[in-house]
Amino acid sequence: MALNKFTKILSSGLLVLFLCGCTTVFGPHDLRTKPTSVEAKTDNGNDLESCKLTHNVCQTMKEHEAYSNGYVSSGNEFELFLDGRAAQEAIMNEISLAKKYILMASYVLRGDETGKKFTEMMCSKANKGVEVYFMVDYFGLMHGGKENIERMNECGVHAQVFRKPVYYLFPLMYYYQKREHRKLLVVDGQVALVGSVSIGNKYGGWNNDDLPPWRETQVKVQGPIVNDLQLAFKKRWPMAEKTFEVELCRDCFESFADEDISHVVDHSFKWNEKRMHDSYITLIKNANHSLFLTYPYFLPSFYLVRELKRAAARGVDVRILLPDDNNVSVLDKASRTFYARLLKGGVKIYRYKQSVLHAKTMVIDGEISVIGSGNFDIRTFLHNLELNIVVANPELAKKMEKVYFDDLRYSKEVMLKDVQKRGGGKKLNDYLVKPFSFFL
Repeated sequence: MALNKFTKILSSGLLVLFLCGCTTVFGPHDLRTKPTSVEAKTDNGNDLESCKLTHNVCQTMKEHEAYSNGYVSSGNEFELFLDGRAAQEAIMNEISLAKKYILMASYVLRGDETGKKFTEMMCSKANKGVEVYFMVDYFGLMHGGKENIERMNECGVHAQVFRKPVYYLFPLMYYYQKREHRKLLVVDGQVALVGSVSIGNKYGGWNNDDLPPWRETQVKVQGPIVNDLQLAFKKRWPMAEKTFEVELCRDCFESFADEDISHVVDHSFKWNEKRMHDSYITLIKNANHSLFLTYPYFLPSFYLVRELKRAAARGVDVRILLPDDNNVSVLDKASRTFYARLLKGGVKIYRYKQSVLHAKTMVIDGEISVIGSGNFDIRTFLHNLELNIVVANPELAKKMEKVYFDDLRYSKEVMLKDVQKRGGGKKLNDYLVKPFSFFL
């Protein structure tokens, strides 16, 4: 009787997954990497043949250019913010300095004190004649943020909600799973912030619960890459309902020393685009010495698991840092199903214990850094608008490596023997919840 009941539940679950197109949680829909023709010279005139970095880095970035959609630049500067409080303060500070326009995309805007403070700052700027454009996901307004959007629209901010409530009436259909997950701020065409942080008390540790700020990674960028980021914002704005009328300043940025190659990976959820997934594949394939990943949500495709294991097999030091206290427990359980395969393949896995880990980064060979909103999961690859920057700059990468090893001091390594000793019931539970992690 119990077996028959379990069989019925399993059959129903598989039917649900089929109807919503969620078979991708077992093997992502056509996430196979195919050869792509890459031109050495991009539309913006940046010639990778004149690359001043090491040969391997130049070649890697040349291959990776296929996933930059033409957003290639050099002569940029970078400043890191490593927790939610520092990142939010940097965002508020840049907003306060705006004189012409503000372009911002966020996944979450909460209705708490931080959300209200942010809203009033945006309104204050709009009242002073600054053109303010703000786009947020509907799902990210679930904690009281809707009133903030209403307030913004009343005060003159061009505030848009991505995927309004009607779309969430059909949660089992593939199309209605799409989300705006980018975290981007551009001010006056001069400065931009990209990374993992959203707007709310808990991310900055502002709640009265003695919990520390979330471990985030946000980067402030200046230089030609700012123009690429504002063009990426404008490109996605037509998905909203209001027109984009601000005239972008294309030459307001300052250029710095030509010591980097920077790509913007502007990822959409079109069936024929798998830009984020293939960006990761290319970077992993080209790693020679070290590959340090930090991701809060880890549900890789078969192809990513294969490339991580191949990298470890050729002698690359492959390490993956995951949260010990995951804010989405179902995803934590699902990610455990990958541990044994990776550990047996020579990959090292750690769980961060200091606070909630929400940073999304990768460091390759101490020379290339990835920072942005993109996770290492199927939802990112198939269902979200995402934005990463991929930067070949040894100075930035060395800083990122130092941060990584600082984080490892507050982490515990996952050992294969402990994974194998995990109870059968817990393992079964991990696999049973895995398909439903697709919805989160």
